[in-house]
Amino acid sequence: MRVNISGQEIVIPMPGYLVLGGPTAVGKTAISEQLAGQHDIEIISADSRQVYRGMHIGTATPNVDFLAKIPHHFINELNPDVVWSAGKFYK
Repeated sequence: MRVNISGQEIVIPMPGYLVLGGPTAVGKTAISEQLAGQHDIEIISADSRQVYRGMHIGTATPNVDFLAKIPHHFINELNPDVVWSAGKFYK
């Protein structure tokens, strides 16, 4: 699969995975939205806050329309009182 991210073409062998990582507020969600518009993909979020329901403000959780169009995993999954960790994510 060929993807274009900010003018840079990347070739991903299929089946394959593309991992977007980086600090807060650099545009990872925007890039995933762009890729989803170009390809049949699913998004697996590893964001430590987006996994919780009701955390839209301050986490840049994708809007409801986008969540309905593209399969997402680990977004709005847990109530805020549930303890979550990288170890649980791994399992």
